[in-house]
Amino acid sequence: MVRKTDFYKCLCRRFGGRREAIVFEEYYREPDPVKRKELLDEYCPDEGAEALQDQMRILFDLRYRHNRKGGYDDCFLRSWLDLKLAAGGPGSMMSKKRGTKQVRAAVHQLCLDRMGEFADEILYEEMCHLTMVYISSCLQDSKYIGAFWGLGKISDERQRSRVTVDLDELVQGLSRYPGVEEDIRILKRAIEDTEKRLLE
Repeated sequence: MVRKTDFYKCLCRRFGGRREAIVFEEYYREPDPVKRKELLDEYCPDEGAEALQDQMRILFDLRYRHNRKGGYDDCFLRSWLDLKLAAGGPGSMMSKKRGTKQVRAAVHQLCLDRMGEFADEILYEEMCHLTMVYISSCLQDSKYIGAFWGLGKISDERQRSRVTVDLDELVQGLSRYPGVEEDIRILKRAIEDTEKRLLE
């Protein structure tokens, strides 16, 4: 398991120095796509860090799409929800054949079948960020909480417990599809690590 501090130390060694690591850490902690874009656009990498920034920029462009309101739609989050549906749960009626097709489409959208084009660290960090966004959305969304607990107010601990169960069901549900284990390897690790960091 790669700890966050180890990852950013690795960035220092591979891509320049401490300044790069600080910028990248801010980028992967920032939930707002507009501010993430600003961090990418305003930052001028030192020699040796350009390739890493190029990969981050490509992933950003693949993940976010401008919407009519002037903001961004998160295409990766949409793919996450497709994976969640395919993983199944109470009342799920999706066949394994249809589910496998949906999982492979989502994996492609998340670039997890293009690991040769991106450094593992970059895909891992982007999946950690995606998991962070999903967790934050669930904890703040009254409709998500209400779907499981009704309209009554519940404690923060019970909310976090529900999200933990939700994430565990996603990881376990995806494992029932043959031939995708290698493609979702980084995503599963990112989910497990981010869950421990934010919910335990």
